[in-house]
Amino acid sequence: MKGNTNEVIPLFTEEIRCRRCGRLLMKGHVRAVEVKCPKCGYIQVIAAVTTKK
Repeated sequence: MKGNTNEVIPLFTEEIRCRRCGRLLMKGHVRAVEVKCPKCGYIQVIAAVTTKK
């Protein structure tokens, strides 16, 4: 058998990193999330900005 049939194709390319230490916390697109960095303990809130016309 040639090649790996279980390859993961990256669908989410946006990386969300800790603002204090830079550790990668998650990949993807989020509307709103509060996350605590497991490395430095910094808690940050990430929210999408919406505009209404």
